[in-house]
This record gives sequence, C-alpha cells and structure tokens, in this order.
Amino acid sequence: MKLSWFQRKVYEWDPDFKFPNRIIGTTIISLIGLYTMTLADYSVSDLVFDRVDGWSTALQQLTTSCNQTEVLSDVVLQLEEFSYVARKCWLATTIFASLTSVSYTFHVLACYRKHLKRLWAGQRNFLPEKFHSPSSAVSVAAITRYSGWQIAFTLWGYLIVHFVQFLLALMFTYLLVLPIAHGFIWDMLKNLGIILLTIGLVIALLVLQILLVQIFFLQDKIHPSDPQKPLALNNRKAFHCFNYFFFFYNVVMGFSSCIVRLLSSVMVGTWLVSRLDRTIMQRGYESMDPGMYGP
Repeated sequence: MKLSWFQRKVYEWDPDFKFPNRIIGTTIISLIGLYTMTLADYSVSDLVFDRVDGWSTALQQLTTSCNQTEVLSDVVLQLEEFSYVARKCWLATTIFASLTSVSYTFHVLACYRKHLKRLWAGQRNFLPEKFHSPSSAVSVAAITRYSGWQIAFTLWGYLIVHFVQFLLALMFTYLLVLPIAHGFIWDMLKNLGIILLTIGLVIALLVLQILLVQIFFLQDKIHPSDPQKPLALNNRKAFHCFNYFFFFYNVVMGFSSCIVRLLSSVMVGTWLVSRLDRTIMQRGYESMDPGMYGP
C-alpha cells in the first residue's frame, strides 16, 4: 500500500501498536507543563520589558531636565530600540520554541514505538554494547525515573532553546534587518560579501587540494574498471612541496574549522537537550550523558 506524504515524512499510523498508559500520561503532563511554562514565560517577559520601557522613559525625562539631550539622546534612542526589538524577538521565539518543544514531545512517541519494535525483533545495535543485557534492577529503576526525567528535560529544553533562539533572532535583527531599516544596506552588503568571499575561498582551497591530489599525486588505476585510483602516492617530491605550501593555509582554515565545530556542537546540543532518545555527547562519551542513559 502506498503511503501518503504525512505517513512517510511525519508519522505512520500502526493500529496494532498501543502505547502504555505511562507514556501517554508522560506526554500529556509534558504538554500541560509546556503550556504553563509558556504562559509564565510570556507574563514574566512582559513585565521585564515594561520595566525596561519605564527605565527608558525615566532616562529620557532625566536627560531633558538636565539639558543633556545631545549627550544622552543617542543612549535613550538605542535603549528604546533595543526594548522594542527584544520584545518582538522574544515573542516570536516564544512561539517557535513552543512549537519545537511540542514537536519533540510527539517525536518521542514515534521514537519509542520504533525502538520498541526493534527490540522486539532482537535488534539492539542502536544501543551501546554494555546496555545490550542490563540487569533487572537497573531496568526497573530506569522505568521509575523515565517519566519525571522526560518532563523535566522537556521544560528545561524549552527554556534553553527559547533563550538560544532569542539570541539568534537578536543577531539576525541587528546584523540584517536594522541596517536595512536605517539605510545602511550597502555597508551591510559589503560586510556580507566579505564574509561570503572568505567562506568561498576556504571551500575553494579545500576542493582545490582534493583535485590536485586526484590529478597529480595518486598513481593510476590498476584496472580501468576500478571506481577510483589506489591509495598510493605518485610524484612524492612534488607532493612534499605541495604539502609544505598548503601547510600555512591549513593552519588558518583549522582555526575557522575549530570555531565552526564548536558552534555546531553547541547548537546541536542545545536543540537536542530535551530529547532522551539521542545523546548530546560524542562517541565514546555517551555514558556521561545522564539524559539518555540515566533513565
């Protein structure tokens, strides 16, 4: 039977599978907690931004009374602009963070069914080797912890994802939206062009190294039908010169790659912090993740 797009991409209904009452209860309490957390988040943030607006108004009155309009007028304008931008960004990211957390909550159900079916089929390769045959006491204790941990991680994940999305929204607004609104579009395009050119040069150097090695520094195919050249060097002296020439470029690219690696790790770890079906630790350190292996 041909599956629909929703069944292939989102969720495939299985009438023969029934979720346990514990999992259903955990999901419902998580959604109720997200709803309460979202309302509290919106109410508290509204009070905070109202307080910031009050400070801006008081500073403006103080500036007028002290006849220091030329000195502090820019500060007042920037504070008012920041309050307006931050309020809108926080409201928008509240919606996106809530949708993200709700989607993760339902995704947990899909992962639970998928993993349980794989366990029924005797497939345990998705688990670490030391968890292939856990003790009975550890398994039962994990059952008692799971519901509470899942709810707590869902709520904490909402707050963390919301804050990170808020920072990204502020960066997007100040780096792209406000320069266009203030008429600095050419300066913004100039800076954007420099960034894109730098990224393009890094990618071009990486591709160039692969092409040069493929053409000049690998021996010919042993058989014409081979899919690629063998792992054997040709023109060794030229290769050493090539390696020395690109050494300094690779050091610079290594710095940028390290920053990209760190940012990617932070972003992925932040987005997956509320999911207990995936670890946010790298391979070999999965057991240090209490969220995935604690319950």
